[in-house]
Amino acid sequence: MRIFFLLLVLALFAPLRAATDVLAAVLLEGKWGFIDPAGTLVIPARYDDVADFSEGLAAVRQEKLWSFIAADGKNVGKLSFDAAGAMTGGLAPVRVGGKWGYADRDGRLAIPPRFDNADAFSDGCAAVRIGAAWGYIDDKGTQIVKPRYDEAAPFSDGLGRIRMDGKYGFVDRAGKLVIPPTHEEAWPFQNGRARVGVPGRFRVVGMGVIDKTGAAVIPPTFPILGEFRNGLARAVTDRAIGFVNEKGAFVIDLLAAAAPDAEVETRSAREAKAAADNIWEFSDGLARFRSGGKYGFINAAGTVEILPTFAAANSFAGSLAVVRVDGKYGYIDPFGALAIPAHFDWADDFAHERARVLRAGKWGFIDRAGKDVVPPRFAYARSFHAVDVRPAP
Repeated sequence: MRIFFLLLVLALFAPLRAATDVLAAVLLEGKWGFIDPAGTLVIPARYDDVADFSEGLAAVRQEKLWSFIAADGKNVGKLSFDAAGAMTGGLAPVRVGGKWGYADRDGRLAIPPRFDNADAFSDGCAAVRIGAAWGYIDDKGTQIVKPRYDEAAPFSDGLGRIRMDGKYGFVDRAGKLVIPPTHEEAWPFQNGRARVGVPGRFRVVGMGVIDKTGAAVIPPTFPILGEFRNGLARAVTDRAIGFVNEKGAFVIDLLAAAAPDAEVETRSAREAKAAADNIWEFSDGLARFRSGGKYGFINAAGTVEILPTFAAANSFAGSLAVVRVDGKYGYIDPFGALAIPAHFDWADDFAHERARVLRAGKWGFIDRAGKDVVPPRFAYARSFHAVDVRPAP
């Protein structure tokens, strides 16, 4: 009987707990606070600015000073800062006077403010600037890469992107320059690979992919090569427009798919060639494209699934996509039918089963049926974010 009662209590309170794990920042009467998915103001609107929660804490500003609060709205620590960033890896960049340091989850200064600029921690280290030079420190504040670069980006996949004399390369945590700065452009490593742009007369003349040794795994022959998602990347050459696999081979080619007896495909391919960068990555099995100033969607075979009839469109997210029809925003399903009528002045993608919408100058939230779950009453609202709910330190 005791076990049954305990299970009953847990079942009753689990939904309530889950609801508090998702919060959205809202602006009400000139002040910021946070609401839960039901629209309840769980953290009062008393702040002049707020950041979204990260690792259970949010940076908030009252008048000119920043501090941190927990998901229950309680203050964390007694210190205040001139500026504060997101908590990552248990540390957040903070500015005291003209110098940057790092605060821990207790709101205490863990790394004294001695830097001229500081980024968030990633892979256990952070980029910091001393004077005009960038380097890296570890989570104890110890210098691991001497400041000598013109630019340094957060570590990703074990390597940090740096810029020197206008060119990009990569360093490891030991400070070794594993890929010399010879690239005109470079993007962070993901799964052992990074996109790069080779130098040329017109700055970037070719994009390709390298591995962690700097060797080319996809030759830099693409004027446009997008980010890889689910093994595919948007790509353009002078002979093909579509998507390539991780070997650089076209698996969807809109130009090749266009045939004289396929009117829709011919039109979409011709328009795509005139505006080659107006193709976006796949999401939920469909990729957005623009043709003749209108937006539509192709499927994984490269054929047009939803005709380009919309004045604006977002990519699909959770089987719904935001579209603009006659100056108003609504949502379509994967077949192109309006699942939620277009009667909003602005609309965003769904996040945690809620989408923020603007109507008559006020922001609110709807569910997937288009029902107002949080009626529009806020001067502004951000999307819902999952909060790692932890008790205040």
